[in-house]
Amino acid sequence: MIFSVSFTFQTKFVQILTGPKKIPIPDIFSLLNSMRVFNNHNANFYYQNVVTANAGKASDCILCGACEHVCPQHLTIRKFLKEAAATFEEPKKG
Repeated sequence: MIFSVSFTFQTKFVQILTGPKKIPIPDIFSLLNSMRVFNNHNANFYYQNVVTANAGKASDCILCGACEHVCPQHLTIRKFLKEAAATFEEPKKG
């Protein structure tokens, strides 16, 4: 699935990003698309050093579902954040 993130979605989504985790979901989805479509391995660098440098990572999601309730595209955001975490982050040890 390719994500099409509209400006309206991003504007409404900023309200959700003010929560404690501050996960930049539209940006993470853009990087996930870049990996899927273009096999762009620079996306790994941008995920670690740009998109999540001062924000929450996909794995920080607490699975509350608040983002899915405001998503006009009715995406299964929690599922895709898990995929992004598996794609861009090292497995947690422990």
